[in-house]
Amino acid sequence: MTHSQTDIYKQILTAVHELGEDLEITSLQNADDQTALIGSRSDVDSITLVSLIVDVEERLASALNLNVTLADERAMSRRRSPFRTVATLTDYVVELQGQLETSDN
Repeated sequence: MTHSQTDIYKQILTAVHELGEDLEITSLQNADDQTALIGSRSDVDSITLVSLIVDVEERLASALNLNVTLADERAMSRRRSPFRTVATLTDYVVELQGQLETSDN
Protein backbone atom coordinates (compact mmCIF):
# COMPACT_ATOMS: atom_id res chain seq x y z
CA MET A 1 0.00 0.00 0.00
CA THR A 2 1.32 3.39 -0.98
CA HIS A 3 1.14 6.08 1.67
CA SER A 4 0.92 9.72 0.77
CA GLN A 5 3.81 12.06 1.32
CA THR A 6 1.55 13.90 3.79
CA ASP A 7 1.00 10.75 5.88
CA ILE A 8 4.74 10.10 6.00
CA TYR A 9 5.51 13.75 6.78
CA LYS A 10 3.03 13.72 9.69
CA GLN A 11 4.71 10.68 11.25
CA ILE A 12 8.18 12.21 10.91
CA LEU A 13 7.05 15.58 12.23
CA THR A 14 5.36 13.96 15.23
CA ALA A 15 8.59 12.11 16.03
CA VAL A 16 10.58 15.35 15.76
CA HIS A 17 8.12 17.27 17.96
CA GLU A 18 8.08 14.57 20.64
CA LEU A 19 11.87 14.34 20.66
CA GLY A 20 11.99 18.11 21.06
CA GLU A 21 9.60 17.88 24.01
CA ASP A 22 11.57 15.05 25.64
CA LEU A 23 14.91 16.83 25.26
CA GLU A 24 13.57 20.37 25.67
CA ILE A 25 14.91 21.49 22.28
CA THR A 26 12.74 24.40 21.18
CA SER A 27 13.68 24.18 17.50
CA LEU A 28 12.40 20.59 17.40
CA GLN A 29 9.29 21.38 19.42
CA ASN A 30 8.41 23.97 16.77
CA ALA A 31 9.72 22.00 13.79
CA ASP A 32 8.33 22.24 10.27
CA ASP A 33 9.44 20.87 6.93
CA GLN A 34 12.49 23.16 6.77
CA THR A 35 13.82 22.33 10.24
CA ALA A 36 17.47 21.28 9.99
CA LEU A 37 18.28 17.84 11.38
CA ILE A 38 22.02 17.95 10.65
CA GLY A 39 24.54 20.63 9.87
CA SER A 40 25.44 23.99 11.33
CA ARG A 41 21.80 25.18 11.48
CA SER A 42 20.72 22.13 13.49
CA ASP A 43 20.31 21.75 17.24
CA VAL A 44 20.51 17.96 16.81
CA ASP A 45 23.68 16.13 17.80
CA SER A 46 24.63 12.71 16.44
CA ILE A 47 23.12 10.75 19.34
CA THR A 48 19.85 12.66 19.05
CA LEU A 49 19.79 12.02 15.30
CA VAL A 50 20.19 8.28 15.87
CA SER A 51 17.31 8.35 18.37
CA LEU A 52 15.18 10.25 15.87
CA ILE A 53 15.94 7.81 13.06
CA VAL A 54 15.00 4.83 15.23
CA ASP A 55 11.80 6.53 16.36
CA VAL A 56 10.82 7.44 12.80
CA GLU A 57 11.41 3.87 11.62
CA GLU A 58 9.27 2.53 14.48
CA ARG A 59 6.48 5.05 13.83
CA LEU A 60 6.37 4.32 10.13
CA ALA A 61 6.18 0.58 10.83
CA SER A 62 3.55 0.91 13.54
CA ALA A 63 1.30 3.59 12.09
CA LEU A 64 1.67 2.94 8.37
CA ASN A 65 2.96 -0.63 8.21
CA LEU A 66 5.90 0.79 6.25
CA ASN A 67 9.12 -1.03 7.12
CA VAL A 68 12.15 0.94 5.98
CA THR A 69 15.75 1.20 7.11
CA LEU A 70 16.78 4.83 7.03
CA ALA A 71 20.44 4.72 8.05
CA ASP A 72 21.99 2.34 5.57
CA GLU A 73 24.65 2.36 2.87
CA ARG A 74 22.31 4.03 0.37
CA ALA A 75 21.66 6.95 2.71
CA MET A 76 25.26 7.32 3.83
CA SER A 77 26.74 7.19 0.34
CA ARG A 78 24.61 10.01 -1.06
CA ARG A 79 26.26 13.23 -2.03
CA ARG A 80 23.53 15.15 -0.18
CA SER A 81 22.30 13.59 3.03
CA PRO A 82 18.61 12.70 3.24
CA PHE A 83 18.77 13.80 6.89
CA ARG A 84 19.33 17.51 6.16
CA THR A 85 15.79 18.63 6.97
CA VAL A 86 12.40 17.19 7.81
CA ALA A 87 11.44 17.70 4.15
CA THR A 88 14.46 15.82 2.76
CA LEU A 89 13.86 12.97 5.20
CA THR A 90 10.23 12.82 4.09
CA ASP A 91 11.30 12.73 0.44
CA TYR A 92 13.76 9.94 1.21
CA VAL A 93 11.10 7.82 2.92
CA VAL A 94 8.78 8.33 -0.07
CA GLU A 95 11.63 7.21 -2.34
CA LEU A 96 12.28 4.11 -0.21
CA GLN A 97 8.59 3.29 -0.25
CA GLY A 98 8.66 3.36 -4.05
CA GLN A 99 11.69 1.07 -4.12
CA LEU A 100 9.93 -1.39 -1.79
CA GLU A 101 6.88 -1.46 -4.03
CA THR A 102 9.02 -2.01 -7.13
CA SER A 103 10.86 -4.91 -5.49
CA ASP A 104 7.57 -6.50 -4.37
CA ASN A 105 6.32 -6.72 -7.97
